[in-house]
Amino acid sequence: MVNDRELAALIARDIFKVLDEPNDICQRIQGRGGTYPGKETDLGGLCEQALTTVIEKSLSAHRSY
Repeated sequence: MVNDRELAALIARDIFKVLDEPNDICQRIQGRGGTYPGKETDLGGLCEQALTTVIEKSLSAHRSY
């Protein structure tokens, strides 16, 4: 059985793996906003480690057991 941190890391890796290319590994997921018509704005992003932490906190917050 894996703990929340280990499960979060597995989920984060699966998310980043979807974006990986054969010769280039995804390093960051970028947030984008659409405040202005026809123009996106940067909202920051998450590296794999930071996404792991977000997922871990979410798992802990929503655990029902």
